[in-house]
Amino acid sequence: IKFWKVKQSENDQIMFDSQSSITSVGLTPDKTKLVFSTENKKISFWNIERSEIEWSSDAQPESVSVVAVTIDNKTIFFNSVRTIKCWSVETNSEEFTLSGETGEISNIVLSADKQHLISYSGDRTIKVWDIEKR
Repeated sequence: IKFWKVKQSENDQIMFDSQSSITSVGLTPDKTKLVFSTENKKISFWNIERSEIEWSSDAQPESVSVVAVTIDNKTIFFNSVRTIKCWSVETNSEEFTLSGETGEISNIVLSADKQHLISYSGDRTIKVWDIEKR
């Protein structure tokens, strides 16, 4: 993972050199950590200031390509084939799974009120999930 100075089109620094291919990357809402998934089916938080892995999940059963994080950095949502998993960072365990997609999930977005998750998938549908009602 590298940081780039957009205006100069040059590399600022290498943040992390993974032993496995990176499948998705994002910035936590507080902009202090990178959240990324790798081909070896792990999800990790990289602390930008300290330049170290702060947290890493157990390996997932499927490859992860989409990740969304709550504003408090305590919960991660990610795709697993045609489902969305909710993962607790504090307990390092699955809280629940959202099922019902018929295509591979392309993206996940958490609403500002943290009550809804929006996903779109390869079957050309957009779904709005009520997290509380699941």
